[in-house]
Amino acid sequence: MDTAQSIVHSVEQGKASRVIRGAVIGVGIVAVALILLLARFRGFYHAEAMDQAQLSRQIANGRGFTTKFIRPIALWQLEKHTGAKVNLAKQEMPDTFNQPLPALLNVIPIKLSGNAMTFGAFVYVPAEERWLATFAMLLFLGAVVVQFFLVRRLFDQRLAFLVAGLMVICDLFWQFSLSGLPQMLMLLIFSGALYTVARAIEDNQAGALAVRWFAAAGGLFGLLALCHGLAFWPFLGLLIFAGIYFRPRGLSVSVMLVAFLVVVTPWLIRNYNVSGHIFGTAYYWIYDGVKGTASVIFRSAPPELNEVTPLWWRPKLQASLLAQAGSLFGLLGSSVVAPLFFVALLHPFKRRETAHLRWAVLAMWMLTMFGMALFAVQPGSSTVEPVASNQLHVLFTPIMIAFGLAFILMLASRLNFSTVPLLQAAFLTGLFILSGLPLLLSLLPSSVPPLRYPPYFPPLAAQLKVWVAEGEILVSDQPWAVAWYADRKALWLPAKMADLVAMNDYTSLGIPVAGVFLSPVTGHSRLFADVLKGEYKDWVQVILRSPGPTFPFKEAVPLPPDGEFIFFSDRKRWEVAR
Repeated sequence: MDTAQSIVHSVEQGKASRVIRGAVIGVGIVAVALILLLARFRGFYHAEAMDQAQLSRQIANGRGFTTKFIRPIALWQLEKHTGAKVNLAKQEMPDTFNQPLPALLNVIPIKLSGNAMTFGAFVYVPAEERWLATFAMLLFLGAVVVQFFLVRRLFDQRLAFLVAGLMVICDLFWQFSLSGLPQMLMLLIFSGALYTVARAIEDNQAGALAVRWFAAAGGLFGLLALCHGLAFWPFLGLLIFAGIYFRPRGLSVSVMLVAFLVVVTPWLIRNYNVSGHIFGTAYYWIYDGVKGTASVIFRSAPPELNEVTPLWWRPKLQASLLAQAGSLFGLLGSSVVAPLFFVALLHPFKRRETAHLRWAVLAMWMLTMFGMALFAVQPGSSTVEPVASNQLHVLFTPIMIAFGLAFILMLASRLNFSTVPLLQAAFLTGLFILSGLPLLLSLLPSSVPPLRYPPYFPPLAAQLKVWVAEGEILVSDQPWAVAWYADRKALWLPAKMADLVAMNDYTSLGIPVAGVFLSPVTGHSRLFADVLKGEYKDWVQVILRSPGPTFPFKEAVPLPPDGEFIFFSDRKRWEVAR
């Protein structure tokens, strides 16, 4: 009898109850991941995701940091640096756009996937993308664990569990996991960096020198910068905070900066040796919305930037900051709790370490917002896409949830919610339901097509591998998709058609141009704003399917679905392939 009672007690309140709750939560997380991966996943959409994926495959295949997605500006930069024409028959094109850490780590899922890029009947998402998404989900769950220990240190275990739960039901994290973008790796590293900053603040409060934590923070931010160039901005915010807060002044900044530079300098030297610029071609993102769009800039060789002055950035900065402010709720994961971080800045937290960390978070967030405005936000847009390659607000969502939730629970305690367990449970349940509603909706059955069309049709892009030989290059308006799905060299459609004609006539790339592959990227563009008068004006006849006599590729075939894609070539390659 006593044994039976002890078992019942353990199941209801003891160790067994914790095991059972943990198992239920674990099963729930696995169920969500499987539904998203197997039923709701529609493949990659962002050009940067496909670009990084094909770079990982190049590394996995023993070709190093080389790329099959070739930007005209990268060709120009490389030729300017070396003083010689690029010969793609004798050399691989070095990648000077992406940061190395995501590409290196993604070699693991690429290898596990089999690295075959095959499509069966009614299969639109390759196994490689599902493996990459699974790997990102594991990184996200790792970030949840790190955030749990951080929040437990700042507040208590109960709040840490609540924050972990709110992270798990936040749809934005799952969508980033499915995107192929590096944000979940960045979230894991950033969470670790915040933990080191919190420990440094604790040591400072205790009167001890926190040199080891300064070094760890600098090193982790260095790794973060090797994931994404914009990570420099939150690090700059941390340096400003450290210079003001820590004593003796200058020590913290010096140690962090040295550790940061030790990590990032080898990659900066590599970029300089390859391209002549420590930031490679990614640097030119800064001109997006200032001198045309990023597409025009990266498709130009050379870019026309001579007359640009610092005053040209003021309208972009103003519009971008307003767009971020207007989209902040979505950028923070549509969490009802996270925006309350800014209200929590006014609350005098009892623990000084906790109170001081929020100012470090604020400094990092403000500099990140400025960096995004300078480099990242789409020009002319009044809103910011929550899932985007340059969206870094998501990194701050967990810690903002922690402070916002702590502030809410403090207010609830003053209303004596804690004395009414049912009312307290209802209050927390309401918060979780509101925060998890976007995820719930994304898990429900939907009539949305099982692929990202338009503008992508992966099986068709993969077919180009049959029509185009390894020793040829294709010109396309979606070269990232050609490089990823077809594993063929693809040049981004040059800004001027004359550049393509010259490349074809004089074989200036060292390899023959197989043709031009156009997709809904241009076919669905606005006729007047984008084609007749916009960035594709030099290609208007080709886009309208009536190329002139100077166009070198005389054979053409419209491709499914519905002729939205078209392939111009020197011969009827599609017939020979049959």
